[in-house]
Amino acid sequence: MFSGQSAAIQELLVGGFVVCMMLSVGIDLTVSSVRAVFQKPAVLISALTVNYVLVPLAFMLALQLFDIEGMWAVGLMFVAVAPGGPVAGVLIQNAGGNLALGASMIVVMNLLNTVLTPIGFLALDSSGSTGLPMAGMVKTIILFQLLPLAAAMGFRHLRPLAADQLQPHVQRAAKILLFGAAAVILIGEIPRLLTVPIKMILFCHLAVPVLMGLGWLLTPGKRADRTAVAIATPYRSISVVLLLLASWVRDMDAMLAAMTYSGAMLWMCLAASTWMRRRWVS
Repeated sequence: MFSGQSAAIQELLVGGFVVCMMLSVGIDLTVSSVRAVFQKPAVLISALTVNYVLVPLAFMLALQLFDIEGMWAVGLMFVAVAPGGPVAGVLIQNAGGNLALGASMIVVMNLLNTVLTPIGFLALDSSGSTGLPMAGMVKTIILFQLLPLAAAMGFRHLRPLAADQLQPHVQRAAKILLFGAAAVILIGEIPRLLTVPIKMILFCHLAVPVLMGLGWLLTPGKRADRTAVAIATPYRSISVVLLLLASWVRDMDAMLAAMTYSGAMLWMCLAASTWMRRRWVS
């Protein structure tokens, strides 16, 4: 378990990262780009169904097959119900996917996460064993994610030139806070890193390509649309997951489970996007 001081530091760093990341995403989006996702309702419905229904079901089945229990399973359940990782937009662009669709879809999912992430976790944790306050989780998402995103998009609408100048600095601050949070967690818990079960590592490295395949196969439309959804589907909102875990669960096994998935997600999605770019864009 966390000590009181380490929990406060981790929560502060992760919370700061989430706020900066949402500011960075929002300040780079226009109302027209968000509206673009609704111009392709079939793609949107497919993407939301995959991310909010099929992915959690796939995680639950895999958790049983791999016999992953306790707080390891709790961390992965949070991952399952938190789609919309903002950094996925960079990889969608790298892969030659439909960036406007991908970015807008990520924004829509982050808005839906305000309600669906707590509800989704409650549904997966049907036994209620963790006893987490759902209202508190919703409040955390609204304060750290939804409000910064809305404020940044409003600033973009009112001051587009200033937004263009400010966006790289906000993005840089988010990266610094991300590295800071990761360093504090990893350095403080080096001995516990050795306790991550091999089956956890295998689970995460199997989950990423399976989810990417689901996104690709179940998305209608052009290759660029399918590419955007395929990259976005395994790319979960790990920053929000870590924020909720640090704020409400405060168990290092759950945090390490999310970070294990995050590591697999990062390198495998980057490799996939690079392969797609070389095959279809170059």
